[in-house]
Amino acid sequence: MPKITHTYLQNAKADGKTQRIPVGDSLFLQISPKGKKTWYLRYDTVSAEGKRKQNIVSLGVFPGLGLKEARVEAERRKTQAKNENVNLVELRKEERMAKARAAEVPCFHSVADAWLDLRSAEWEPRSAKQNRGRLKANVYPFIGDRRIDQVTVSDVEQCLKHIIERGSHEVARRVHTLVVSVFKYALAKNLIADPNIVVRLTWYKEQMPRRQRQSLYAEEWTPEEIGGLLLAIEETKARWTVPVSVALQVAPYCAVRPSELLKAQWEEFDLEAAEWIIPAARMKMRRIHLVPLPRQAVALFRRMREFSGTSPLVFPSTSSKGGGGPVTSMALIQALRRMGYTAENGTRFVTHGFRGLFSTIAYNILKAPTLAVELQLAHSEKDKIKAAYHKTSLRTALEERRELLQRYADYLDKLREEAREKNQ
Repeated sequence: MPKITHTYLQNAKADGKTQRIPVGDSLFLQISPKGKKTWYLRYDTVSAEGKRKQNIVSLGVFPGLGLKEARVEAERRKTQAKNENVNLVELRKEERMAKARAAEVPCFHSVADAWLDLRSAEWEPRSAKQNRGRLKANVYPFIGDRRIDQVTVSDVEQCLKHIIERGSHEVARRVHTLVVSVFKYALAKNLIADPNIVVRLTWYKEQMPRRQRQSLYAEEWTPEEIGGLLLAIEETKARWTVPVSVALQVAPYCAVRPSELLKAQWEEFDLEAAEWIIPAARMKMRRIHLVPLPRQAVALFRRMREFSGTSPLVFPSTSSKGGGGPVTSMALIQALRRMGYTAENGTRFVTHGFRGLFSTIAYNILKAPTLAVELQLAHSEKDKIKAAYHKTSLRTALEERRELLQRYADYLDKLREEAREKNQ
């Protein structure tokens, strides 16, 4: 029998049937066929009539209740049962009832659900689902049933520790942000009185490991390599469906986020004026955004209108699995991968990387002014004081942005043609 440790229990896997791992002193960990791990204590009691009875009682779920803590709790239960000569199951029931009677303050789970319900109206459905899922998977098993005013920084640290240990550093930081937001909501609702936990958790985040970010495109790419990418898109355009092909060709010229491009609707465009107005609901910063279109982009959108002009969507999916929705960003990424732009080749690139290309070229090559670049990228002012005084409108610096995007598009065309000449 191997030595029973916390790590050993953590690594134990479900095998399709109920397993029991004894850890000594009538305590065992039961693993369900689907992998749920629950602590149970087996203990004999003597009834008032003098009859001996065996009791099995649940102590909690692993790893929320670790090996060391389970042993301590088992000893406490056995001692209490021995001293009071009561049935452990009845004792557990009485404790739950007492806890329910005393629970004037809701548990973390219910407070978090209330906060999520409040904020979900502001989020994209996908983001709302992700945030609920992150709390359900990483937080609720540990502190979900605990009164929110009794949750400590150490409790939250244990939740985050499990995420960090599996290498999901960015998920840990996002979960931390969600937990802090739940506590801020609880403070506002007078469910907890001491704001100290919010302050301490904010300090704790500074010590958390950060994800080692990978660039969406290789920062050391030369103009020749950028031209090669654009040429690859140009030369393989016939391999993809029309929506995927045109979306890949137009993406470099517009410098918008992939979701903003792929969910575009024809009612947002004035091709005669060479303008595209993206509604606030589809923008990350929830601010309406105007994209002055260079002539290359206008030509591509006109071509796309011949294909999808009867649809409200500019880039409707032609896949049977598309469900009437737009082309997905994964479809564009897969196209790039098939061109050879993969992590294995050291040339990983995704469509969001076109925004990085625009920023790099605009600043370093075209020497564009900061205001025009940042407005075109639809970035928000991080300095809240500056943001309060520096108000911008939909058409702020529009002519400067229009001129910048046209120079940028012409520069990309130049790189692509140079790559074509080199390959001939």
